Amino acid sequence: MFPDVDNALRSAFIPNRVVVFRPPGEKQEIAEMVDFVKEMDSIDGKATAYVCTRRTCKLPTTDPDEMMKLLG
Repeated sequence: MFPDVDNALRSAFIPNRVVVFRPPGEKQEIAEMVDFVKEMDSIDGKATAYVCTRRTCKLPTTDPDEMMKLLG
């Protein structure tokens, strides 16, 4: 679906992290399981990473390298 993000996530061992994928058009279904994602939208139709700790999120990014740094 988003190969750059998927490849970046598969390239490293990042323990104790949860990744939630919300494909376009499935906003409601995912939000029912993970309520804090309901206000998160993609930027310019690109895969967008929101890196959060205890429901506080850093600024979203569409750059897989930046996402990996934030997940660090």
